[in-house]
Amino acid sequence: MTNLEEENKVLKRKLKHAKQWMKKEILDKENSIESQIEENIYKFFPPEVLSYFPATGVENIVSSEIIYRHIIDGENLDGM
Repeated sequence: MTNLEEENKVLKRKLKHAKQWMKKEILDKENSIESQIEENIYKFFPPEVLSYFPATGVENIVSSEIIYRHIIDGENLDGM
């Protein structure tokens, strides 16, 4: 096995590890943002108002807020 082939294997292994780490970091960030938005929703809307929301009402507000934050932060949104 040549030196280049060994180096390629090492780099592929490092790339795989980096991709897994980045995916975890993104999920952690999104979960953190989601829980923060949910807290703000429950602070803003009284429980009486939330009882009139449809079953997916809070979920829809959370997803809308996440998209809004991505737009404001200048991140690209696929399919928008």
